[in-house]
Amino acid sequence: MAGRALADLARKNGFEITHGTVNSIRSGAYKSRPSDSTIRAIAWLASVSEDTAFRAADRNPPGRPFAEDLPPGVDDLEPRQRKAAVEILRAMVAQHKEILQLRDDKAEDSTPENPGLRLVDPADTLAARKGRTRASIENEEQDQWDGIDPPGPDEGV
Repeated sequence: MAGRALADLARKNGFEITHGTVNSIRSGAYKSRPSDSTIRAIAWLASVSEDTAFRAADRNPPGRPFAEDLPPGVDDLEPRQRKAAVEILRAMVAQHKEILQLRDDKAEDSTPENPGLRLVDPADTLAARKGRTRASIENEEQDQWDGIDPPGPDEGV
């Protein structure tokens, strides 16, 4: 069956997938990180369990919604507490996405001759995102002590 027919069949059964995605997967040219809905559609088309499809895509099968794990009383938190909790979760999600992207980048860069290993100093990476490197920060710190002392009350002592 052609990719277009498979995608149409999946869409008619409530799944979201394009024929381009189906064709890329079938040819082995698919390089993106598949969405959960794409994995579910492929599982249905291949007649395998979603768990099997998620594991084949090197992903953890989705569990129950995170909100179900929250303890009783979270709805009673003050606005500042809620905001802090949400910001922590946003940071963790962003970090998780970045880790996944780095894994994907490593897999794309990987060859038998070059395993794609890249060692990075986290301090340099974080500073570089803000337009500053560790070296520039050290230079700034050094510069503030390199100037000539201005005249003051201890002059001539």
